Amino acid sequence: MSTPLRLLLVEDSEEDALLLIREITRGGFDVRNERVETPEVMADALINENWDLIISDYILPRFSGLDALKLFQQKGIDLPFIIVSGKIGEDIAVRAMKAGAHDYILKNNLSRLVPAINRELREAAMRRERKRAEEAVRQSEERFRSLFENAPMGIVIERHGCIILANQAYLHMFGHEKESEIRHKPSINHIAPECRQEAEERLRRREMGDTSPRLYEALGLKKDGAVFPVYVEVARFDLQDGPASVAFVSDITELKQSEERLRQSYLELASSFDQTVKALASITEMRDPYTAGHQVRVSKLACGIAAGMGLSEDWIKTIRMAASIHDIGKTTIPAEILNKPGSLNSIEMSLVQNHAYSGYEILKNINFGDPIAEIVWQHHERMNGSGYPRGLSGDEILLDARILAVADVVETMSSHRPYRPALMLEQALDEIRQKKGILYDGDVVDACLRLFEGGDFSFI
Repeated sequence: MSTPLRLLLVEDSEEDALLLIREITRGGFDVRNERVETPEVMADALINENWDLIISDYILPRFSGLDALKLFQQKGIDLPFIIVSGKIGEDIAVRAMKAGAHDYILKNNLSRLVPAINRELREAAMRRERKRAEEAVRQSEERFRSLFENAPMGIVIERHGCIILANQAYLHMFGHEKESEIRHKPSINHIAPECRQEAEERLRRREMGDTSPRLYEALGLKKDGAVFPVYVEVARFDLQDGPASVAFVSDITELKQSEERLRQSYLELASSFDQTVKALASITEMRDPYTAGHQVRVSKLACGIAAGMGLSEDWIKTIRMAASIHDIGKTTIPAEILNKPGSLNSIEMSLVQNHAYSGYEILKNINFGDPIAEIVWQHHERMNGSGYPRGLSGDEILLDARILAVADVVETMSSHRPYRPALMLEQALDEIRQKKGILYDGDVVDACLRLFEGGDFSFI
């Protein structure tokens, strides 16, 4: 299959042009050509068409092959330029090659023409590919330089712990005006003394090829000695002359200040929330003076049980809060019923038992972040379903509520009530021991018993 070839012929002889085209066609090319004889026509042809090859006679009536070569070079086009002439000496051939011609061929030796064309077309393609690769590299370097210099975070490239390149953000961050101030100097100089041991260990590990955390927090050291918090992310890569590291450095002063403000706000909110819970708890005790301190003692025992079961601090905090206000629903019960010294009738008992639901109704719209209202609602439920108000059983009851139930029973039985004197603590413990797995969660009972048997707990 013939190879397409766009050929510009600088030739005054039509007969010689046909001879050249015939030779090239026999060499396997499908030639599309234009023949020019003057500088003006050649200049137009170079502008109006994209050529693959230029073949020029050395001597023409209006100009020479060297003139044609010079005109071609002025256009900045990279094409094979071959001189074919019937009269050319060795000195002229050398002159033409020095001027930039890619080859010269005598018309009486056209057997060299097609091999020369093939060779020069290959080399021209290689030059274009090399030029495209070099241009791609140049553009890539320009993009890298632009990104590097305009990046909002500090970027520094180092080898063996010494800086070889730093961007403007990095210089500004550490109080330097010129890169020459820090180039070839240890990057550890920009780390506060108290953080240098860790930074040096990370560098040593990277130098040995070990992996170390890419992102870490440290204290940066400015030129004037000021210290400020930074995030540093380090990555290794290979340069032509060996491995290097790039570090991305961010000043997190504002972030730290925001975190501190947020922490203070959280502490203030938590304190306010705790005060609110205490206020709710005090409302119950004001209504029922005989149970004053009951919720506090239940909360203390419930937290001790939860800790003995290995629950998390956050979980224990939820239990403490729920226990502290678990009887808030009693504020809806008439005082004469709460303080009645004798037995309650069925209607009065129904009102008292409704306090769990009333507590839920009071608390359900408060966003505690935990199921406080649900725990309060469930704290009189029992494992076998005999509790109230919903008759929940087993895993239907939250673990928090199962813990609260045991703590509530033990504290209530061992404290004075209007309708009976206080029982001995051992009687209360016998109650949960005997009803373990029936009314009360077995694991919760075991944790409660361990607490008292170890002598590590007291309501006081």
